Amino acid sequence: GDETRRAKALYRIYSKEEDVDLMFQIVKARADKDTAKDAFLTQKLRDL
Repeated sequence: GDETRRAKALYRIYSKEEDVDLMFQIVKARADKDTAKDAFLTQKLRDL
């Protein structure tokens, strides 16, 4: 019912925030020319 819908909405918001956080970390890793971190974070983003 309502609880499930609310939980799913919250989960979606949380997931999106995690995506954005990861993307920022990837951009920073690329700026720092840290290819290992870039590759690791990119894979983590794909796995979400």
